Amino acid sequence: MIASSSAAGVQELRDGMNRLRGGLFSAVEAVGLPVKQENALKGLIRQLTYDAQGNIESALRGEGE
Repeated sequence: MIASSSAAGVQELRDGMNRLRGGLFSAVEAVGLPVKQENALKGLIRQLTYDAQGNIESALRGEGE
């Protein structure tokens, strides 16, 4: 079970990463790339940010020590 402070940290991380992804997606859309390139870039952003988020969540939970 996650301690309440860890759970709060994980939730804050999730909220922050969602805001980051949203901002990055808005920036990608504002550039005006062709749809195929825009979708590929958004997919890369998703992959990288969810991977980083998972690593940070594991560290917050004390997993991998």
